[in-house]
Amino acid sequence: MGVAFFLGFIILLIIAGLMLISLIIGIILLIAGNIKKKKYQSKGENKKNPKIMIGIGTIMTAMPIIIVIIFCVLGGLASLEENRREKYFLANAVTNEDYGLLKQFLEGGVPADSNDYKLIGGNFVSDEGYATPLWLACGAGNYDMVKLLLEYGADPDREGPNRSTPVEQAISDGHYDILELLLSKGADPNYRNYAGNVYLVSACRTGDVKAVELLLKYGADPDVTDSDGVKLLEYEDTIYKYIPEYNTPPADEKDCLAIIDLLKEYGAEK
Repeated sequence: MGVAFFLGFIILLIIAGLMLISLIIGIILLIAGNIKKKKYQSKGENKKNPKIMIGIGTIMTAMPIIIVIIFCVLGGLASLEENRREKYFLANAVTNEDYGLLKQFLEGGVPADSNDYKLIGGNFVSDEGYATPLWLACGAGNYDMVKLLLEYGADPDREGPNRSTPVEQAISDGHYDILELLLSKGADPNYRNYAGNVYLVSACRTGDVKAVELLLKYGADPDVTDSDGVKLLEYEDTIYKYIPEYNTPPADEKDCLAIIDLLKEYGAEK
């Protein structure tokens, strides 16, 4: 490793030296060529020598600049590719539940919300992407990874596949410990999704008592309206019909009553 680095460094020095020599010779030829050209022009002569010198000087001057530009472009592309790989491996670390690798990448400066890869059929496909590491960790129910990602600044409200959020992932999969962690770390309990609904509406519709309780505990508005502008308690008289419509199997009547009681306890009004 040390020998390879040393040889690489020597080669770079040689290349840099040759480029510098080329640049100096090119500038000298340009100056000399222009001096001769003016001299011949003052005498009314038209000789090719100055033009050749100027041409060679131009090429030798431009060559190092072009090489530097090429190296910069190649270096930039390599950096982008490396960044994409890091993002891929960050997501890969989550799906493989490799806590140590995830921590290594985060400590190395990879953004916690890196999502350059789309999850398709269980595989990561390079794209504008949707699946953030936090979204994946919430879906997997990995509390420790969720906690780690949040500590490194992952956004608990950032949308993932199908425009769902980590909170929705936690609720839909019944990971209530993760749901509480997300809410305690700043997830917006009143976040309204693309369909116009908030978490509390969805949790009420599915008869998810525990999710409703946690959302209300962390500041969800009990008087929030659904996408049709209707408050939740306006469905109280028909809530047993309303909730099962969204649930298979239907929500238990006991859960429906518990949700109504929770909403009233936190100040919901019709």
